[in-house]
Amino acid sequence: MRRLIGILVSFFILGTIGIVAQESQPNVRDYVITSVDRSFSDDGAELYLDVSIENQGSDALSESDLNVILLDGEEERIIASEPLQLNADEPITQRFILRVEDFSPGSVQVFQIEAGIDLYELDGSPLAEDNIAQISVEIPASGGRGSAANFPDADFVIPVVNIPITFGDGETIIGDTTLTNTELALYAGGVVLAIVVLGIILLVIRLLFRKPPRFEAWQPPYAGVPHIDPNSTSGRRQAWQGHAQNGSILAACSDNSLHPIKLLMSMDQMSLDGWQITAMRLSQYDMYGRVARSQVIAAQKTIKLINRAIQRRGNKPDAHIKPLRSATRQLIKPLRKNLDKRNAMLPIAMDVRFAGRHGEVRILFELYQCQGKQWQLIDSWEPEMTVIGRNIQESYTYTIHGMGAGEDLKSYRSRLEDDLLWLLTEMLRPRQPGYSAPVEDNVPPDTLTDMKPIVDF
Repeated sequence: MRRLIGILVSFFILGTIGIVAQESQPNVRDYVITSVDRSFSDDGAELYLDVSIENQGSDALSESDLNVILLDGEEERIIASEPLQLNADEPITQRFILRVEDFSPGSVQVFQIEAGIDLYELDGSPLAEDNIAQISVEIPASGGRGSAANFPDADFVIPVVNIPITFGDGETIIGDTTLTNTELALYAGGVVLAIVVLGIILLVIRLLFRKPPRFEAWQPPYAGVPHIDPNSTSGRRQAWQGHAQNGSILAACSDNSLHPIKLLMSMDQMSLDGWQITAMRLSQYDMYGRVARSQVIAAQKTIKLINRAIQRRGNKPDAHIKPLRSATRQLIKPLRKNLDKRNAMLPIAMDVRFAGRHGEVRILFELYQCQGKQWQLIDSWEPEMTVIGRNIQESYTYTIHGMGAGEDLKSYRSRLEDDLLWLLTEMLRPRQPGYSAPVEDNVPPDTLTDMKPIVDF
């Protein structure tokens, strides 16, 4: 808590300093990116980014940075940087040289240029609006190898070397070298052994430096809002927010029972549009909470499969089922190793962490009441939130029954995979505000209903 307060105070002080500096000095440094051009070298091996910058304010008093940032999905990384300090009305053109072989052949890469984003020109301030520019570059299909097919003007010739190989009785002649069959076998074995050893070394290096998947503690953006009078409408809504676990109603409908859900929407009311899954976790839990030894955190390749399924939902029917099935198998495989007859009866919780960009997504809570054996919407609202940074985080939690009395371990493991696939499919099902029950061929099995998951923010 002290660290969070310290960070908030630091942001407030830095923001205040920047605002005061901009308001108290009418003639301040003002970098402007006037143009960004791209070109390739004659052999296609290098990509040139020519960035034209001008200082339309006063002389720069300190050195800043001119950065080239590669936008790759959610990741942003600086791939080139140069110092920048210009006098008033001084224009320059800075050339960045990038290797084409560092990018996938035939891909389209998006580069963001940032000039002088610092305390004088704060990120997101009106003064820094013209300090950022983007350019898209299509990488040649040759991948920068300079082939004659992609660069017809290049004089590119591949030399061909013919090495004669002759097989005789008990010996092999390679060029001018004569080897006995025993020597040839030893050389071939040595080459194979060297390849195997090199592969093992590369595997060890990869395992040493590969970052393990993480699922850190966090709080939703509405958890830090001060408590409201519980006797008011806003206070009652705030109390229900902690009970909403996901965007589905899996409980049986009994008269006058209440059930809250939360929907992750885009600004145009489409579910999960603009949201991306950042982490997933499967874990067993008993009356004392989650069992740490059974915890399975999804790898990044599994999360990418589910995010791909979210994007494919509207393309054609069932286009998202294949990546979901692959992701389900990848999630279940490590969990199965921890299941035995002693712990198989414990329920399993699935936690899914989402992130969306502030201003592009929204969180909508809905409260339903069972009336006449049907769920009726009685209230809906958007929560008050405290947002720090560009992203908003939220999570869904689902619960799966453990092994039942009539199940054996083999059938339970098979059923567990089917239940998880059903949950992922239901989670990705497009829906509008106002609860829509699953279609007849997608009715939730009994092993997913009437369980109250443990809240674990």
